[in-house]
Amino acid sequence: MAANSTTAMDIITGALRNINALEAGETPSAADAADALMVLNDLIEAWSIDKLMIFSSVENILTFTPGQYQYTVGNPVNTSTPSATPSAARSPVPSSAAHPLSRA
Repeated sequence: MAANSTTAMDIITGALRNINALEAGETPSAADAADALMVLNDLIEAWSIDKLMIFSSVENILTFTPGQYQYTVGNPVNTSTPSATPSAARSPVPSSAAHPLSRA
């Protein structure tokens, strides 16, 4: 089942139809859509400043494994203990990969 999603253009087109700026079946011009997107972004920013929330829902289809009774749902969390090595000494790139084209 495909998830229904509403785009900014859907909101803009609906709003312009609501104020009778567009007829049914019409689409806004590029300039009108750009102006309306700016207004929509300003509105969302104002809601954010006022600590109003914009909710969304996401449908997740999960496959369950027979015999497995625990599942982790959500973002993965790093549960390893922090290293005692200072962060400056730790490099995400191994020293051998720092200059892959150089010859030793």
